[in-house]
Amino acid sequence: MSGDDALSLAQRINESCTLNTTLGRTKGKGAPSSLTTEELQVVSSLVRNFERFTPAVLRVLDQIAVGLSVSDIENKISGEDLEASIPILGKVRGWNADQSSAIINKLLSSGYQISSGQRLAKLGSLVAGLNSSTLRSLPPEVILEAIKLHEFVQQIEVLPSPLKRIFVEKISSSVANPSDLVKLIPAALASYIPKSLLIFEGEKLSVEDLNSKMWTREQAAMFFRDVIKTEPDFSRLSQSVLQGYTCAVANEMDPERVQELATVMKRKNVKLGADQLSCLVKMVTLRGVPKDLDSYPKDLLLFLSPSDYAATGSCKQYFANVGKANLDLLQRESSERKRLLLEALACLKIPGTQVNKENAKILGHLVCDLGEEYIRSSAGTLLKELSQCESFLPGQEEAIRSVISSGNTVFGPPQVWSASTLNELTGLIPVFDHSIWQKVPKDVLTLWLKNFAHDSPLSRAQLATIVAELLPSRQKRDVGCSDAKKITETVLNDEMMPIYYSPEELRACLKNVSLKDYFPQILTYPFTKEQLAVVKEKLDETYPDGYPESLLPRLGPLASLITAEDVSKWKITSADMLAALLQLDLQNEQAAAVISRYVALGNPLNATALNAIDTKYLCILNATLLNITILSPSWYRGHDAPPPACSASQFPDDVGLVLKIFPWIQHDEMDQCVTCSEPAGDSGPGGEGCSVQAGSCCVALCSLLGTFLFQINRKKK
Repeated sequence: MSGDDALSLAQRINESCTLNTTLGRTKGKGAPSSLTTEELQVVSSLVRNFERFTPAVLRVLDQIAVGLSVSDIENKISGEDLEASIPILGKVRGWNADQSSAIINKLLSSGYQISSGQRLAKLGSLVAGLNSSTLRSLPPEVILEAIKLHEFVQQIEVLPSPLKRIFVEKISSSVANPSDLVKLIPAALASYIPKSLLIFEGEKLSVEDLNSKMWTREQAAMFFRDVIKTEPDFSRLSQSVLQGYTCAVANEMDPERVQELATVMKRKNVKLGADQLSCLVKMVTLRGVPKDLDSYPKDLLLFLSPSDYAATGSCKQYFANVGKANLDLLQRESSERKRLLLEALACLKIPGTQVNKENAKILGHLVCDLGEEYIRSSAGTLLKELSQCESFLPGQEEAIRSVISSGNTVFGPPQVWSASTLNELTGLIPVFDHSIWQKVPKDVLTLWLKNFAHDSPLSRAQLATIVAELLPSRQKRDVGCSDAKKITETVLNDEMMPIYYSPEELRACLKNVSLKDYFPQILTYPFTKEQLAVVKEKLDETYPDGYPESLLPRLGPLASLITAEDVSKWKITSADMLAALLQLDLQNEQAAAVISRYVALGNPLNATALNAIDTKYLCILNATLLNITILSPSWYRGHDAPPPACSASQFPDDVGLVLKIFPWIQHDEMDQCVTCSEPAGDSGPGGEGCSVQAGSCCVALCSLLGTFLFQINRKKK
């Protein structure tokens, strides 16, 4: 196809079709730009017809430009043409991280200056390609100007978390008080504001501004008291604000007002934690159990009994509501959950272990707690409710497999299933084993993978289990690559590529194929462990001196195969890259190797790096790195919670070193805020020896010093 023909076709596609690109990736699966396999093949084949991408070509390509490879961006677009095309490329949706980073890096290296909020906003969907160091270098006034522009605020929603935190830091450093911060901050950034910056301390607040943002439960708790004092009409409070309910505030209210608050929570579907609900139920029933419990959150019923509900309705009605509640608020196999199940079975008069369809519907989520004997005796009656369960005990899994294999269900035996049947059973697929899969016709499995898998909630690894069932169980040692199996661009763009090759065939057919432009893409495909090992061999062969930095964040599926030797070759040159790597599913030893490599290359433990390490990986650091980390001003300023209780041997020895090691703490700040001494007991930091006197920063400071001194105290003993 000629370039003119390709442009003509691209124009017709853009006019007639809507590509499946979104402002973010979908479920973390599929092609990096969230295009379907067919769409990816189309856009890739179209852009392949051009030797150079001028502004005129890119203007016609429009959304099709999402098919540009990193190689195209680096080699087929001049810096001048790229800058001239910003208005076009900034409106393209669905860029993956590699593409947007490549475009931004080329723009900056070609002299593009982000000298104003207008020029920052002009980047549009490309803004996600900024790295943290570039964003940190921008003056706060540039950020403040940009966030006032509606089209830019829309792009903030899909930014990586490290960039969102930097935006919050820049904005918060430019405002004088929490009220101004809440008013100014874009909704997509609100949940990244540190809790310590949301303490109003008597300052006038705007309920309207607070209602317009989405908060975490912990953030909302910081200003919940002030909101309740300011707004007498609870119905005017948003779901996000109401989730900040605390026992301390409730204890200051009249029980009738708490009941009024609880009914509003029901109407607004506010989700509370177990501690909040436990406290709320005490306040609601303080002067007797209300006769209208259906007006309160369903989850509240988990902390009551059928007798408490008697004035409202029957026990059957009570358990119908409990079955719709969030049962996971109670610990699995706890005495409370066991009691609820036993009372439900008694109420429904189920004498044996057979549950009929009507009772299964009433039990709802309580079905997830039924023992294996109930699952076996009830045949397929429980399958619909069981498919909604988050997890199962080993005995339950075995019982589900037994019922499914028997064929005595509405779905029939696995041998007669269709792709639609599998789709109905999606919630139970993780329970299936080889004994079931081998009975399902191979063409049905293939059809389901092609037509339904992309939109299923199953993870890449779970889909890989199904792929394994389609591959031959016995592998030939010497396998060549037939003409029919040759790996073409079409194959590489097909997310079902894993079902076409056994590990041996994949190894043979990859020998003379370059995957440089395809590694990020194919690593999202549901390859089996054996196939992934072959892909890693190809990766090692392609990059013997270490993988390119742009590929490192995409190595998630290969995490279990990554060795310390691999990590020692990586060029981890930025805190952004460290953050991306620590988001992978790494073992502690791998994470420690990544952090050590980052530091060994001379990179700073700045705020972005410390946020990436966070408390999850803090205690895997060696003593030197641990002390550098927790004693950093960036850690203190960026974390609401104190460091976790790592091994006492990792901390310094002398209490007298505290002020010397914490030079960034001003003496007047310590005198004004806290009085900290060695905690009296071994239970942890805090206690009577650490009391907050004044100031919003004091909570974090007191907790930090308390934890530090507690560890020293442990060492002495």
